[in-house]
Amino acid sequence: ITYSLIVVLCFVLLQSCSLQFKEEIALVEDLQEKLLANRENIDLDATDFKARVDEIKMNTSFLKVNYTDSISLEFGNQMDKYRGLKKIYQFQSGTLSECQKEQEALEKQLDNLLHDLKKGKLSKEEFKTYYKKEKTDVEQLLDKSKNIEKKLVEVEPEFRRISQWVYAEIEKLKD
Repeated sequence: ITYSLIVVLCFVLLQSCSLQFKEEIALVEDLQEKLLANRENIDLDATDFKARVDEIKMNTSFLKVNYTDSISLEFGNQMDKYRGLKKIYQFQSGTLSECQKEQEALEKQLDNLLHDLKKGKLSKEEFKTYYKKEKTDVEQLLDKSKNIEKKLVEVEPEFRRISQWVYAEIEKLKD
């Protein structure tokens, strides 16, 4: 009978803590939903971007070694754009990895914050401090993540167009 009484008291205590922090719990759950939606922006495979970087390096190196004629203005401009694309892919690949790690860390922090709220381990003031930081971090991550996908979508057509030109130049050299 004592065990049953203790279980009931613990349950009542937990319920009262949850009710006391009902608004706070809703705020944390809202941030969790935003992070869940953000997965679309960062569920990209960084190896694809690294492969593009390697491809550009390989092609650029091949052309440097094998292209012995003087280059035209068009050739120089295309190669400048191609090398610029490499820099974009390198930067975005690093940013993607950073965002993926940050996403995982924020998900864990919000889970812990929610757990502590439900257990009544935080005061309202402590919650406000933690929530303010987590909200800022989530908003920064969302902005950074949106820019990754946007930038990569913008760059892809240019990469394909210039790659066709580069491969045509490589084929001319192989003949």
